[in-house]
Amino acid sequence: MTPSPWQISRPPLGRTKWAFRTGVSKAGGSIIGPAGGGSIVSEFDPGYRGRYLPLVRRYPDESVYPADSFRVEWGPIFHRGRLDGAARILVIGQDPAAHEAIARRILVGEAGQRAQGLLARLGITRSYVFINAFLYSVYGQGGGTRHIADPGITRYRNRWIDAIVKGQQIEAIISLGQLADQAYQAWRTTPLGASSTAAYMTVRHPTYPESASGSGAIPKASRTGCFP
Repeated sequence: MTPSPWQISRPPLGRTKWAFRTGVSKAGGSIIGPAGGGSIVSEFDPGYRGRYLPLVRRYPDESVYPADSFRVEWGPIFHRGRLDGAARILVIGQDPAAHEAIARRILVGEAGQRAQGLLARLGITRSYVFINAFLYSVYGQGGGTRHIADPGITRYRNRWIDAIVKGQQIEAIISLGQLADQAYQAWRTTPLGASSTAAYMTVRHPTYPESASGSGAIPKASRTGCFP
């Protein structure tokens, strides 16, 4: 089978390199075509490094996240935002959904766009990092409530928060909803959490207006303006 003029290959998680193979050649070998048997490897995204690499190489599976409460078949989705030392705000969400499963980054759907709007109102457009209370998508609020304090889930989540706080000058932490707030409070009982001086605020989950109106907790007309 003849290969496409442009082929993109992705290596295993933790070292993300995109290899571009073209049929065009340039003098000096800056681009090597298929006839030359070579390729150019451009490091578009270096992937997780340093203290984050062990976290993504050894993450909890269905023995920690029960399959009757979590969509483990979607795979783990770790974070979004800065891990290079530039983050000043840490945002803790709840769990990834369908949009995140496609993008492989958390908080990119409706909740993420609203959270992004909140940060924009604070003047934060780059210096942030998002993580979730759960590594996998939850089957309903009940599943999250049952497992938010599970020891294995809590230990792994605390390792992520520790890594972020150790590696960056986090000045503020925001949690989105009750489960995210419980995740933060659990971290505060750890040595590093107890010593943290970062300002903290919890807000309603960005999709609260829809969920609350659907359950009858608030009128449908009240949904507008509940969250940025």
